[in-house]
Amino acid sequence: MAKKRQITDIESEFKQSKEFEILTDFEKSEVADVFETIADTTSDDYSDYTKWDADFIVALVFSLFDQLGNSTAQDATRAIVIYDILKAVLRFLASKNKLQIPLFELNQLFNLIDSELSLNSFQRIREPNYQDPALPGWRRYVANDITNYMGEWIDAYVESSDWAKRPKGVTEDFLSSLMFSMTEYVYNIYRKTPKTWTKTALNGVMENEFITNMDLEDEDYRLIVPAMSAFIDFVAENGWINAQKAANYKRYLAAGEEKMIEASHDDTKAGPAKLVYKEMERQGVDIDNDEEVEKFIQNLNENGGIDSLLPDDEPNKARNFTDGELAAILTDKATLESFSQAVDPDFETNFLGDHHLVELDNKKWSVKQAKAVHLQGIKDGIKMWLGRDRDKYELPAGIDVVSLVGTVAELEDTLYSQHLQTPKEWTPATWREFGQWARDNQSKGRNKEATKLFTSVIRIQADNKRISPQKANQLLFAMRGEDNNIISLDDARKKK
Repeated sequence: MAKKRQITDIESEFKQSKEFEILTDFEKSEVADVFETIADTTSDDYSDYTKWDADFIVALVFSLFDQLGNSTAQDATRAIVIYDILKAVLRFLASKNKLQIPLFELNQLFNLIDSELSLNSFQRIREPNYQDPALPGWRRYVANDITNYMGEWIDAYVESSDWAKRPKGVTEDFLSSLMFSMTEYVYNIYRKTPKTWTKTALNGVMENEFITNMDLEDEDYRLIVPAMSAFIDFVAENGWINAQKAANYKRYLAAGEEKMIEASHDDTKAGPAKLVYKEMERQGVDIDNDEEVEKFIQNLNENGGIDSLLPDDEPNKARNFTDGELAAILTDKATLESFSQAVDPDFETNFLGDHHLVELDNKKWSVKQAKAVHLQGIKDGIKMWLGRDRDKYELPAGIDVVSLVGTVAELEDTLYSQHLQTPKEWTPATWREFGQWARDNQSKGRNKEATKLFTSVIRIQADNKRISPQKANQLLFAMRGEDNNIISLDDARKKK
C-alpha cells in the first residue's frame, strides 16, 4: 500500500525553498500554524497532498473563507494570512510536480479565486512604498494588530443601537473604507496607531492622502468629519480610548475639515489612480469591461501616460520624491528594499516566481542573486535621477522618478531572469537580442525613447566600473543592431 504524503511532511523542505523566502511579511510561527491548520482541515481521503487537484484546492480555500466570513475582522485578516501562505506552499508543491495540477494552471486558478472572493474588500494594511528612516521601523505585527482592533470597533458600532443615530448618509462600507484608510495612512506615514493619533497625522492625511487617493463626491467629503466623530464617540463610550483623547481627535478633525474640502476641489492634487479613474469616467469607459479598460490604458500610454492628465504647470507632481528622500533610500538597505515595492509591487511574483530560467550554461538562478540585481537596478535608476552627473544620462521625455526607477529595475531584472546575467556579465549577444525585441514590439517613436534609456543603463554600468568602457561600447552597438564598436560611448550617445 502506497504511503500517504502528509502536508506536514514537507514543512522543513518548504522552509528551504524560494517560495518560503518570498514570505518576508510573515512570522515563522504563522507559517507553522498554517501547516497545522491545513492538516487539521483536510479529511482522511485528502490528507495525501499528491491527490490535490483544482477542485479540491478551490473547495479548501472557499471552506476557509466560509468558516470566517461572518466572524470578526481579526478572523477575516487571519483567513487572508492563511491563504497567502497556503498559496506559497501549493506553488512549492506544484514546482516539484507533487500536485494534480501544473504550476501554470495553479497560478491561473489563484487569479480566479482572488477575483471570485473579491479579496480587495478585506482590509490589511499594506507596507508603505517609502519609509522615512527618521521614524520607528514599520512592523507587520503592529499593522495587523491595529487592523484587527479597528475592524472589531467598527463591527461593534454597526451592531450597536448607536448605529441608528449615525449621521445621515453614512453607510457601513463608507465608514469601513474611511477608518481603514485613516488607520493605514497614519500608521504608514506617521507611524501612529489609533490609540496615539496626533493633530499633525490626522490633518496631514485629511489634506493629502484623502484627496490624492480617495475618489469621493463633494457630499462624501463633507460626511467624513461627522462620520468619524460619531464613531469616535462610540469608541470612547466603550472605554477603548479615553474621553479626553476622543475629544482631542474630534477637535483635530474639525480643524482640518475646511482645508480638506477645499483641496478636494483641486484636481491637480489627485494621485495617479484617481486621475486615471476620473478620466475613464469622463470618457465613459466601463471599468468592468476589460477590453475597454485595456484600450483606454493603451491610448493613455501612447499619449504621454499619467503625466498627460496633469495640467502643464504641474509635471510629475503626483509621483515626486525629494532629492533628500532619494538620497536616504540609497544609504539605507531597509528603506531601499521598501522603496523597491513602489516601483515594482509585483516583483516577487514576476521575478522571484515562475518567470525565470532555472539553469543556463551551468549557472543556476538564485533568489539571493535576483534580489541583489533588483536592488542594484533600483539604485541605478535613482542615481540617474540624482546628482551632478544627471545631465549626462539621456532619459525618455516626461518620465517621472518612480517610472524611471521601475523601468531600470525591471530591465536589469529581465536580463537576469531570462539570461542569468548580472550587469557585469552582460554580453553583446544578449543586448543584440534585447534591442531587436524592443524594435519588433514598439512603435518607432517609443523605441527612440526606450533607446535613450537603454543607452543610459549601459552607461551607468561603466560609470560605476562594473564593466569597462570598451565593453559598454560593444553592448551599446549590439543593442542598436550596429556592427561598429570602435566609436566612443560619448559619441554614440549623441547619435540619433
